[in-house]
Amino acid sequence: MRKRRRIITWATNPLLSEALETMKQWGFKYKTIITWHKERCKGMGYWFRGHTEHILVGVKGNVKAFRSMEHNIKKLPVEKHSKKPDEFRHMIERATVNLGNKIELFARNKYRGWDAWGNEVESDIIIPVR
Repeated sequence: MRKRRRIITWATNPLLSEALETMKQWGFKYKTIITWHKERCKGMGYWFRGHTEHILVGVKGNVKAFRSMEHNIKKLPVEKHSKKPDEFRHMIERATVNLGNKIELFARNKYRGWDAWGNEVESDIIIPVR
């Protein structure tokens, strides 16, 4: 039986194409996007002042759509540098209840029900170095 997998990854505006390409190279098919409209943010960027970041959702295999009633844009305040609002974690948990393990790459903290990998936490997985 072929495994069905989901990927949910953050992307900033200037690196959106790289995030989509990485998803594709890892064998995931892009499905949708969730946007964080950052409140109280000065914004950065060379083209426009960026006030958004995005969560890309992709699948591998025959994954049934979440059919979530959640809106795909959330207006939430900016916290400390690079910290993502906890509301997004809760949103993902609600949409993927009973769908198996979740992992956060480049994690800074550990959360119940999530595996973590990163240089700022005790990682739950080991990624071999080539």
